Amino acid sequence: MHPHATASKQSPIHFQKGVSLLEVLVTVLVLSFGLLGVAGLQTTALKATHSSYYRSIANALAADIVDRLRANVLTQTRGNQAATARYYVSPGSPSVNCSTSVCTGQGLANYEMAAWKASVASLLPAGGATLCIDGTPYDGTSDADIQCDDAADGHWVVKVWWDDSRGKLAANRSDANAYVAQRLVVIFTP
Repeated sequence: MHPHATASKQSPIHFQKGVSLLEVLVTVLVLSFGLLGVAGLQTTALKATHSSYYRSIANALAADIVDRLRANVLTQTRGNQAATARYYVSPGSPSVNCSTSVCTGQGLANYEMAAWKASVASLLPAGGATLCIDGTPYDGTSDADIQCDDAADGHWVVKVWWDDSRGKLAANRSDANAYVAQRLVVIFTP
């Protein structure tokens, strides 16, 4: 047998060269797509958590002003909680610091509304709020557009707004920093 005749035959191992490297590259590619998916899921979860956090703060602030209104015994009119609530609907500017001085019912209402609105503004991004009587409580789009109609048969409501642009993404939004208003409406009985 001629020595060159056997050299032309290649072993099966020779055909396997580089296959392991190709398998590793495909594995890395699949793994990287999986990790990108996990990162996207994490981002979505963080946005939802952030949005939920602000909604919880808005709920606590709404409950706070309703409790303040109900606890203000200086404005209580026997059997007429609506008269008490009127002090809070049309507050003046606070002239006395009621945490250090004695206040009248209206003075306490003015002080509490100013303190509450300051809390809303400091705890919620672009936060604004109102307490009013409204026949159609779910209208109004922002603190500048409250839409309280003071209807005789209206509901007592607390409306709280804030910017949730970090938590919510509008479907057809071209500007990633655009204002996305969220609103919380709480209907209550004084």
